[in-house]
Amino acid sequence: MKNRILLTAFLLCTLANISIAQNLISGKGFDEIHLGTLRSDAEILLGQATSVSDYESEKNSWKESGIDVEKELVFIIGFDNVCTYADNKYCIWKIFYKNNRAVYFIMSGYLSDKDYTKNITVNNSLLFDDSIDKATELFGKSPVKIKDDDSAYYYYFPASGISLYVEEEKIKVFYIFEAYKGKELKKILKLIK
Repeated sequence: MKNRILLTAFLLCTLANISIAQNLISGKGFDEIHLGTLRSDAEILLGQATSVSDYESEKNSWKESGIDVEKELVFIIGFDNVCTYADNKYCIWKIFYKNNRAVYFIMSGYLSDKDYTKNITVNNSLLFDDSIDKATELFGKSPVKIKDDDSAYYYYFPASGISLYVEEEKIKVFYIFEAYKGKELKKILKLIK
C-alpha cells in the first residue's frame, strides 16, 4: 500500500511538470483557438485583451511606423478591430477580428517571460528559433521574401496560410491567416511583393 501511494505521488508530480505542447496548423490555428473563433471564446482562453484598436487606428499606427499598409497582408484581408493579449501559452500577441471572428493571428516568440515558445509547434514540426530552411522544406521553396532590416526578413507562404519574421536566421514571429489558392493566391502575391 505504501509503495502504491509513493508511486501515485511520483506520477502526479511528474505529470504536473510536463508542459503540454500546442500544435498550430498553418492556415487554421490551434484546436482550441483558430481562424473563425469568436472574440468572446478567444478571451475565455487568453483573458481580456490588454488593448483594442479599430481598423483606422491600427492603420495609422502602422503608417506612423513607416509601414506601407497597402502591401501588408492583414490590411489586404481586412479587419474591424485588433486585440492585443498578455502573456499566454499560445504565444498569441494579437488577433485581428472581422465580424467578431478571428481572421489573422500574430504569435510572437519575443513576448513571453515564461518559456511557452518551446511548447509551440507548427504542423507538428516547426518551432520558434528554427531556421528558414526548415520552414521552406515544410511550406515550399519559393516564399515571398521581404527585407526588414540588416538581419531580418519577412517570408510569406500565402498558399500555406503562414508568414514568418526571421531575425538572424531564426524564426521569431508566426503570422497565421487563411490559405490562398488559385486566382486569389495570384492576386495576393502581386499585392505583397
